[in-house]
Amino acid sequence: MNDDFSVIDDDQIENTWNIESMERAKQRKEEERKGKEEARYRCEQLNISRINGETITFHSDIKTQYLFKIIPTLLQMRIKLEDYAFSVSPNYFQDGIDFSKQIETSIKNEITLSYDKQAKITDIHNIGELQNKWEKFRDVDIPQLKLYKELKSKAPEHAQDIIDLGNLEYHSPKELAAVIDKNLFYHIMLRVNVGDELQKYTLVQYSQLFPKLELTTNVEKIKVKETNTLINYKLHGELDRSNINDGELRKLYDKYYKSIIKYAYTEFSYFYIINYSMEKETGLLFDAKVSLCEKIKNNFEAITEFIIRRIEL
Repeated sequence: MNDDFSVIDDDQIENTWNIESMERAKQRKEEERKGKEEARYRCEQLNISRINGETITFHSDIKTQYLFKIIPTLLQMRIKLEDYAFSVSPNYFQDGIDFSKQIETSIKNEITLSYDKQAKITDIHNIGELQNKWEKFRDVDIPQLKLYKELKSKAPEHAQDIIDLGNLEYHSPKELAAVIDKNLFYHIMLRVNVGDELQKYTLVQYSQLFPKLELTTNVEKIKVKETNTLINYKLHGELDRSNINDGELRKLYDKYYKSIIKYAYTEFSYFYIINYSMEKETGLLFDAKVSLCEKIKNNFEAITEFIIRRIEL
C-alpha cells in the first residue's frame, strides 16, 4: 500500500475551515476599512427675501459643521452634526430658527443611512434611536419652548400640528427620508456620491412663495472641467412649467403680495444650480455651492445660497 497520503481527522478539517473563515472575515473587514472614507466639512447657508431687488425683508445666516463617513462599496454614509450657529433678521424670526436648530442638534445630529444609485435613501439604520429622541423632545422640551407656548395660547391647532407632523415624520421611514433630503448637506452628499449613474433626475417640492403650488424641476448633470486633482460638475435644474397656471398665480399674488409690493404680477420662475468639485484621489467632495431662487420677476425673490468646504480632520 502506498503510504504517501496522510490521514486527516474531522477536528483538523473543522479547524482548517475555522481558520479559513476567520481569514475571509478579516479580509472583508480590511476591504471595508480601505473602502471607508472620512471628511469634515463646514457649511454656510444664506436665506434672503427681497422686494423690488432692493428691500430685504428676511435674512438668515446658518453655519454648520459635519463629520462625514462613507463606505461607497456598500452605499452607506454616516453624517454627524458637530456645530450649529445662526443669526436672523428681523428678530421676530429668532424663535422659529432656534426651534429648527434644536431639532437638528437634539434629534437629527447623527444619522446613518443607505442609499441607491438614484440618490434615494433606502434605509435609515438608526431610526429607532431618532424616534426615541423625538419622543423625549416632544414630551420634555417642546412644552417649554417659547414658540410652542405662544402658538398653544393663540392658535392651539397650529401647536398640535407641530406634534402631529413630528409623530408622522419619525414613525414613517419614507416621510423621514423625504425630510432628511431637504437638508442641503444631505441633499448634496446623496447626489454627488453616486458616480456617473445619476445623470438626470426630477425634484418635486412645494413653493415657498405660493401655498400648495407644487414645483417640478428636471435636473441634468454636466461635467464642466477636469484637472489633475479635481473634477468639476454642475447640476442644472429647469422648472417644468406645464403645471404652472399664471392666472391662478396672479390671483395669489394679488392676495398675498400686491398690497406690499404695489406693482402688478409679472412672471414666476425657479432656479436650481449646484456646482461642486470631486477630488480624484479620494473620491470625496472637495467643495460645493448651491444657488436656489424662487422669483416673481422684478418684484419679489426668495434666495438660498449654500456653500460647503472641506476642512482638516
